[in-house]
Amino acid sequence: MKRRFKSIKNRIMVFFIGVAVFQIAAMALFAVFHLRPSLTKMYEEHLEKFTESAFWEINSAKMKIENYTVNMIGDSDIQEFLRSADYSSQNYVPSMTAEMRNRILSYTDYDSAIRSIYLIDNYGRMYSNLSHNAVSGYLESKEDLKGRKDASAVWFTDFNDSSIVVYRIVNNNTTDLTQKIGAVCMVIDKSLFVDRIGQFLLEDTQNYRLESADGNFRLSSVGDGDTLSDKKYIISSRDNGIWRLKTWIDKNEAYASIYLIFKILSLELMVLLVISVCMVIYLSGRITKPISDIRNAMKQVGKGNMHSEVPVSGEDEIGQLAETMNRMSKKIGELVEKIRREETNQRLLELKAMQYQINPHFLYNTLDSISMFARKNHDVQSEELVIALSDFFRISLSHGQEFVTLEKEAEYAVCYLEIQNIRFPDQITWDVSVDEKLKDIKIMKFILQPLVENSIYHGIRDAGRKGHIQISAYQEPDGLVLCVEDDGTGMLPEELNELMKELESEEIREKDIHEGGFGLKNVHQRLKLMYGEKSGLQIESEWEEGTRIKIFIPLRCKSGEKV
Repeated sequence: MKRRFKSIKNRIMVFFIGVAVFQIAAMALFAVFHLRPSLTKMYEEHLEKFTESAFWEINSAKMKIENYTVNMIGDSDIQEFLRSADYSSQNYVPSMTAEMRNRILSYTDYDSAIRSIYLIDNYGRMYSNLSHNAVSGYLESKEDLKGRKDASAVWFTDFNDSSIVVYRIVNNNTTDLTQKIGAVCMVIDKSLFVDRIGQFLLEDTQNYRLESADGNFRLSSVGDGDTLSDKKYIISSRDNGIWRLKTWIDKNEAYASIYLIFKILSLELMVLLVISVCMVIYLSGRITKPISDIRNAMKQVGKGNMHSEVPVSGEDEIGQLAETMNRMSKKIGELVEKIRREETNQRLLELKAMQYQINPHFLYNTLDSISMFARKNHDVQSEELVIALSDFFRISLSHGQEFVTLEKEAEYAVCYLEIQNIRFPDQITWDVSVDEKLKDIKIMKFILQPLVENSIYHGIRDAGRKGHIQISAYQEPDGLVLCVEDDGTGMLPEELNELMKELESEEIREKDIHEGGFGLKNVHQRLKLMYGEKSGLQIESEWEEGTRIKIFIPLRCKSGEKV
C-alpha cells in the first residue's frame, strides 16, 4: 500500500479527489446554512426597495396632478371667471367663452392621464367643454364637500372603475384669500397609479393596496376582505401620513425560485464531483512524464539555449504543447536576432533623422523676417501676431528642457493669451499674479497653457461676452499652488463630476484628442506621474459664475527630488 502511494500518479489522484470532495462538501454546507438565508433576506430587502420606489413614484404622480390644480387655482382668467360667477345671481348662469373653454382644455394637455377638468361655482353650477352630468351627480352625493373650507386636494376612487376624481376648492387670491369662489375638479385615469405600481412588482402574484388616511382613496389588486399574516406572506409597506402603500406576496411563491436554485445547485455539485474524479484519474497518468520534459526544456531556454527541444511523446494536448514549445523557442531565437538587427538599424535611422532636424534658430529668424515685412507694410496686427507666436515657440522649446521656471511658464501662457486676443479682439482680458520669490522655482512645463486654453474655449467663448482670466501662483506650507480662474459660463454639477471622472480615467480615446478635452487630462496625468498622487488638478465651477482650476505641486517630486 505504501509503495502504491509513492507513485506521482496515485498521489495526484488522491490529492485532487480529496480537494474536490472537500470543496464540494464545503459548497453544499455553505449553500444550506448561509446562501439560503442570504437569498431569502435579499428577496425581502428587494421587496422593501421596490415598495419604496413604487411609493415614491406614486407620490410624484400625486404631487404632479396637485401642482396642476394649483396652477389652475392661480390662473388669473379662471379666478376672474369664478369671481364673476360668484357675483351673479343664482338664476343667471354665466356663459363660457370659447377662449375660456380652450383655457380649461389646455390644462388637459399637460398630462395624458387627465381625462377632463371642470370648474364649479358657489351655486354648484359646473363649467366645462365636456358633458358633466355624471361628475355633477357624483359630487352632489359627497355631502362633506359642500361645506369644505380646506384648500388641499381631495382624492376619490369610487367614481367609476377606471377613473379617479380630484377635488379642490378655489379661494379668491385677489382680495380675500379666505373667500371661496368655487372649486376645480379633475377626472384622472386610474392607470396613472396602477401602471406605476405594476412596473415595480417583483412577481405576477404580488398584490398591493394603496389607500388614503381619510378613506376616500383606495386602490387594491385584491378584495378588501383579505387578511394578511406574517407567517404566510412577505409584507412591505410605506406610509407618509397621507397615503399608505402595502405590498405582499405569498412566501411559498416567493421562495419557489430559491428552492429551485438549491435543487439545481445540488445536482451540479454531484455532477461536478463525478467529473472531477474522472478527470483526475485520466489526466494524472498523462501529465507527469511529458510535463517533466517540458520543465527541463524550459530551464534550458531560460539559460539562453534556444536550440533546446522537447521530446514529443504523442499527439494529445501535452504533445501539442511540446511542439508549441519547440516552435516558440525557435521563434524566440529568431526574434532575438531580429531585434538586435532592428536596434542597430534604429540607431542609424535616429542619427540620420537628427541630421535633418530643423534648427530652432532658423524658425525664430524666419518669424522675425515675417515680422519685419509686416512692419514695412504697416500691418500692425500681423506684426503683433508673429511676435507673439515667435515668443510662444521660443519659450515652448526651452532648448529641449523638461522643466522651466515658473516665470517662463507664466510668460508662455501670456504669449498664448496675446495670440488669442489678436484672433478674438476685445474678448479677453487677463491678470498674472506671481510672487517674486516664486518666479525662479522650476516646474514641469506646459501645464498652465492648457488650462488657459480650456478657460477660453469652454468658458469665455461659450458665454458670448467679454471675459477675464486670472493667473496666480502662491505657496502653501506643503507645496506650490498655481491657479487659473475665469468668469465664463462655468459647469453644472453633473458636468463637473463627469469631467473629474474623465480626468482620473487612464484611458485616452481618439475622440478626446480630436474633439478637445485632452489637454486637461494630459496635464492631470503628467502631474501625477511626476509629482505623485497628491498632485493633479482641482476644479471648482459654478454655472453662470465661472471656473477655477488649481494645480498643486508638492515640495518634493515623486522621485524624492526637491521642487
